[in-house]
Parts: sequence; C-alpha cells; structure tokens
Amino acid sequence: MVMKVGAIVLACMLASCSVALMKRVPPDHQDDDYPDCSSGVTMPLGDAVLTVITGATAVNLHSAAGNPGNDEKNFRILAWSSTAIAVAFLASATYGAVQRNRCRHAHARYGYTPRETMTPNRPPAGSLGGRCRKDGSCDGDLLCDGPMKTCIQIEKSDKTLPPPSL
Repeated sequence: MVMKVGAIVLACMLASCSVALMKRVPPDHQDDDYPDCSSGVTMPLGDAVLTVITGATAVNLHSAAGNPGNDEKNFRILAWSSTAIAVAFLASATYGAVQRNRCRHAHARYGYTPRETMTPNRPPAGSLGGRCRKDGSCDGDLLCDGPMKTCIQIEKSDKTLPPPSL
C-alpha cells in the first residue's frame, strides 16, 4: 500500500512540469524592463500530450475493471490514480498556457516580437517578386506568374524567332 501511494505521489509531482519549471512574469514588473519569463510552448504542450495519454490509460483501466475475471479492486485503484494524474497534467498544461500568454503580452508591451510571429520580408504586392492575382495587378511591365501568383519580369531579347514551318 505504501508503494502505491508513493507511486501516485511521484506521478503527481512529475505531472507538474509547467507549474514547477515555467518562469512567471514578476508581479512588480515594469513595462520598460525586459521580462525574464518563459514564453515557449514546449512545457504546456508536453503536459497536454501527457494529459491525453494518461486520460486514455484511465479510460482503458476503468473499462478493464468492469470485465469479469479481472481483480476489480486493483483495477479501480489504478484507474482512479490514472484519472487523478490526468487531471494534474491538465491543470499544469492550463497553468503553463496562461503563464506563457502573460509572458508574451509582457514581451509585446516591452516591444519584443517573438520569432514565430514575425512576418518574413516580402516585396510589396504588385512589385517584382510580390504577390498578384492577375497580370493587371502587377506594376509596369511585370506579369503575374499563374501557378505561383508572383509578379515576374520577362526578359526581352533582340533575337527574333524564325517563322514556324508548315
């Protein structure tokens, strides 16, 4: 019995990855200071994945406890333990997501834009290399490349093609 309780306590402690490891935005944070906090999605996402795994395990164990021939008492203990661990993972994932969003908002107030939200440097629409819908939407003598929907320039050549032979 002591081993089972110890295993349950250990599993619940492991289920708090976001709670234990994420750096929160300090409560006395000023907008002109860069916030030292965790803005990554790895820990909350890991907790969410483990929520699904332990939740599915709990459903399996609850189902197995009702089958004749199984030791119902032990299966029920394992099933409810797995359910508790899934709830702990869910709470940790939720906490981590909330702290991540708070950190990202603090970064935005400071003026920092995270890498994944930056837009790549693209030429303006209608210019060479820019997006287009049809030939008329490109500037000057540029043409809209059909499959790529990008404004391109056709090289003009001094050579004339021979007339087609019949």
